[in-house]
Amino acid sequence: MRKVGSHIEISTVLVDKDFRSQGVGRELIEKAVKQIGNQKILCCTKNPAMAKVLQNLSFKSIGWPGFWTATILTFNTFARLFSMLIRLEFKRIWRQGKGIHKYERYELN
Repeated sequence: MRKVGSHIEISTVLVDKDFRSQGVGRELIEKAVKQIGNQKILCCTKNPAMAKVLQNLSFKSIGWPGFWTATILTFNTFARLFSMLIRLEFKRIWRQGKGIHKYERYELN
C-alpha cells in the first residue's frame, strides 16, 4: 500500500495458485481496507477475478481518479518499467507492457 495523490493504492495482491478461489484474495483486501480506514482507496487490476472481488466489496469502477493521482500513477508505472529495464527483466517488461491497456481502476470512498 502507498499514498498516491488523494488515495491509498493497494498496488499488488498475490495469491498462490493452490489457494485461489478460496476467498484468500477477498480476505487480504478486506484486511487492507480495515487497516487503511476512512481514506479513498484505489486498486488497479487486469485480473477478472480480482475485479469481481473489488466489486463485491463495494469498489466502483472509475476512469482516471483526478489529475494529480493520475499523474503519480503514470509516473510510478514508468518508474517501475525503468527499474525492470535496469535489472534486465525483459520478459517481465513485455508481460506488463503488453497488458497495460487492460488495467481497470477501482475506487472505494
